[in-house]
Amino acid sequence: MTTEAALLNIAENLPDDLKIELLHYAEYLMNKSLNTPKKPLAGSMKGTFILPLSEDFDAPLEDLRSICNEFCFDRHPRFYLVSRR
Repeated sequence: MTTEAALLNIAENLPDDLKIELLHYAEYLMNKSLNTPKKPLAGSMKGTFILPLSEDFDAPLEDLRSICNEFCFDRHPRFYLVSRR
């Protein structure tokens, strides 16, 4: 006997008030399965990054250097960025 046939057999033999409860529960399960977010698959980002990286990929960012020197040095001297020349 298939699952569908077993469900129909059980539903046919239930009293009307339990059939309504079964219907509500089935609707709940359908909504739950539709609204469950899917987990990202491992490796789904493969091929989206262009390699090799540019020559200046790890070069210091001048914009970040000026912002950090202006706002971080007063409170956190270890964050002071020095020139790497």
